[in-house]
Amino acid sequence: MQLQNILHTLLVGFLLTINTASVSAANNYTDDNAAADDAYYYQKQDNDDKSDNYSGGDDFIRYWTEYAVLPQKCINLGGKDMIVFSIYEKYYNHCADKALGTYSIDVPTFMTAYAKQLELNAYDMTYSDDSYTAPDTTYVSCYPYETNNGVYYVQMGCTDGTSQSLSVNVYKDNTCTQHDTNADGIDDSTIDVSDLQAPFGQCTSCVHFVDKNEDDVDDGYFESKTKNAPLCESAWEYKESCGRKCRRMGNVKIKSEWNSSDKLLLFVLGTFSKYFAI
Repeated sequence: MQLQNILHTLLVGFLLTINTASVSAANNYTDDNAAADDAYYYQKQDNDDKSDNYSGGDDFIRYWTEYAVLPQKCINLGGKDMIVFSIYEKYYNHCADKALGTYSIDVPTFMTAYAKQLELNAYDMTYSDDSYTAPDTTYVSCYPYETNNGVYYVQMGCTDGTSQSLSVNVYKDNTCTQHDTNADGIDDSTIDVSDLQAPFGQCTSCVHFVDKNEDDVDDGYFESKTKNAPLCESAWEYKESCGRKCRRMGNVKIKSEWNSSDKLLLFVLGTFSKYFAI
């Protein structure tokens, strides 16, 4: 009985020590820690087997062949419409593995790059019959729109009531920073941009390859393809951090608070609970 009491005391002390460390670690976890995790993962991959893929800076990507981008949602963050997206290193995993990182980018920058990507894809498909019609990009960036009631400024942004669509929003100023809402709080115009929408929820390859006869292209064609990825290049270059608020709004999975100490604590409790009454 005395031995049981000693073991009980030791176990309680052990569990309290683990729990204290676990709580302390959880309280110290911040957005900076999340960013550091992404940076560590990125650096680890670089050091392991991808050193040839990076140059010109710590996060420069030269070859986009295997990468993919996954636009998550459109959110208004700090009064600015942003697209939350993730970058993946292995497109063939269909964005089901661990993301290289999750970021945000303003809508005009993302959509300008996406329109260029669509144009490049169409060119590779060889539209000799001119069947490809480029989407209208007039309203991607801030644009003066004339009406019978005067001039309004419009720009593509998030659609009111949903995070999975883009609309042309109305603004009060010529820099499109002050939303002009109606009595219902809506700032969407009636301008149709259905032919140019971000591929929300779609795992999109950074490089769009088309089968071509080697005799039909020059020696540098395939090398150039691996480096020319307008959408992913711009998204990566102009990315902004996406902290906890951004990730919650974008409905992106946040790193679990259950760390190794938490899991060990649960295991020990489950194993010894039937022997001791704590």
